[in-house]
Amino acid sequence: MAVQAQVVELAQSQRRIVEAGDFERRRVERNLHDGAQQRLLTVALELGRLRQQAARAGHDDLASALRSVTDDLEAAVGELRALARGLHPTVLTDHGLPVAVEALAQRTPLPLQVDLRLPRLPAPVETTGYFSIVEALSNTIRHAAASHVRVRGRIDGDHVEITVEDDGIGGATRATGSGLRSLDDRARAIGGTLDVHSPPTGGTTVTLRLPLAVV
Repeated sequence: MAVQAQVVELAQSQRRIVEAGDFERRRVERNLHDGAQQRLLTVALELGRLRQQAARAGHDDLASALRSVTDDLEAAVGELRALARGLHPTVLTDHGLPVAVEALAQRTPLPLQVDLRLPRLPAPVETTGYFSIVEALSNTIRHAAASHVRVRGRIDGDHVEITVEDDGIGGATRATGSGLRSLDDRARAIGGTLDVHSPPTGGTTVTLRLPLAVV
């Protein structure tokens, strides 16, 4: 019984670590959005106002310089937004996993088919599912030489099952990349499993099974 209690406590401890990391990512994302991003947008508006004044006064060189600075600042705001989404996308918290992955598909350089027939899920499940999909897609883009990817999800009894499939070169294993190992650790932390099927003949399927009742 003592050993079983220790196993349970270890699983709960792993889950608390994951949840603490997720909470911190959400906090930093909010701070970036509500703090630095808003200040930069305010500066961009002020630069735009000054550029218009310079143009009306006939200071074309100054107006052109201010336009260039404004463009650089707007590019920086775009990069900041992308960083914030990478930490913890607001769309995931507000709208759930299917909508968040559809938004991800719009930014993915490979054709990505999304078939996630899922309701709102417990926050740890949605977060684990989302970042697992992000990591699997990242591995595909970097290593698989694939032409397309498919993400599917369904409720299977008391679990949600999510698969990421590509038509790449195959050969992916947990031993060849820290990304898949970290996904495995994260899934196990909330009582889930990760399976990787990637034969050398081609194609990789990453299957994630997560419990709906996370305790």
